[in-house]
Amino acid sequence: CGSLIESKTVFVGETELGTDHRETSGVSFSAKDQIIHTGVNSRIRTLEALISLSPDCMGRGGVIVGNYVYGGDDLINLEIYYGGRVRLYYKTGGKAYSYIFNTDVRTGEPVHIAVSISDTKASLYIDGALAETVAVHGTLPDTVSNVTVGGDHRDYDKQIFKGTVYSVTLFEDERTALEISKDAAAVDMAAEGLVY
Repeated sequence: CGSLIESKTVFVGETELGTDHRETSGVSFSAKDQIIHTGVNSRIRTLEALISLSPDCMGRGGVIVGNYVYGGDDLINLEIYYGGRVRLYYKTGGKAYSYIFNTDVRTGEPVHIAVSISDTKASLYIDGALAETVAVHGTLPDTVSNVTVGGDHRDYDKQIFKGTVYSVTLFEDERTALEISKDAAAVDMAAEGLVY
């Protein structure tokens, strides 16, 4: 799959991963050279994605969007961990933080996932509805760069996403429950704070 970034919308081949999430084709990833480089260099406080992952997926489901690199700093990842659970990972100032939500998203059908992060909590929304909230510690990165979709910067393709990614949106601000419920249906590409 080739890719290019244009106007905050991902195009893969002739397929647009755009605002009407459930009407688009997705991208499946099988090798590191297929991950999509976003060009993002910004603060991120809300990560949203429409994905599907088979109920048969064993082990880690892989990275949906992130910039993890061994030995790096100012990192953030949204991924599917063991058991189909959503994981938020970030690292800044040499300290790493990992938060694993208990909700299993391995349905085989498209699922809208959103994680909105404040200074004290991270909230997971599934299909626009609040599913879980966890307390967070430490400082989030002020700016992240080299963000990719479908995997991250680890070697050997170990964390390539094992399902389909239909869309990814990143916001520099903490989205509200109302905004996320609307995003689950269709993202306003002119929304304030949208960086990707």
